[in-house]
Amino acid sequence: MKKYVKLVTTAIIMAIAIILLSPRESTAQAVPARVETVYRSTAAVTEVPLRVPSVIPLTSPAVPAEYWASSIAPRADRYIISFDRAENCENVEECSFAVVEGALAANSPTSFQQLSAQPRNENIVLSDGTPAVFSPAIEGLYTPASVFIQVGNYLYSFSIYMADKTDVLEMVNSAEIFSE
Repeated sequence: MKKYVKLVTTAIIMAIAIILLSPRESTAQAVPARVETVYRSTAAVTEVPLRVPSVIPLTSPAVPAEYWASSIAPRADRYIISFDRAENCENVEECSFAVVEGALAANSPTSFQQLSAQPRNENIVLSDGTPAVFSPAIEGLYTPASVFIQVGNYLYSFSIYMADKTDVLEMVNSAEIFSE
């Protein structure tokens, strides 16, 4: 009987170890049509080429299974698209779980070079070879993990709250220039 208990205990420990040490499988959600409507309306206002994700990873506890988007005061020289937990949400801090921004680099308060030089940030390369900067979330605070890229004269950021590097990289690597 002792041998049987020992064998079962060993099998359970091994199964738990395999589950915990297995690579995490990402669950991602394609962008809903209602979000593309926000992309279209933002593109009509801004002169900055919209870089938008086609996938938002669902591994962060902050990301809901269903989401909406809103465009926050787009201008000719910048745009901000907030991905929200609810439709017509008015309090961005309560609703937003991810944000994509694009701006004319000359008008950005922080340059790509300054972001690259910050000690907590990491210089990385995206899957298409684009140089990028990863900025981790600040532990204990509701801050996003972000990836910044500069393409030509434009600075872009992709952020997900309560996320890790893998999640944000999946989002930014799926981003493409939006065109109707």
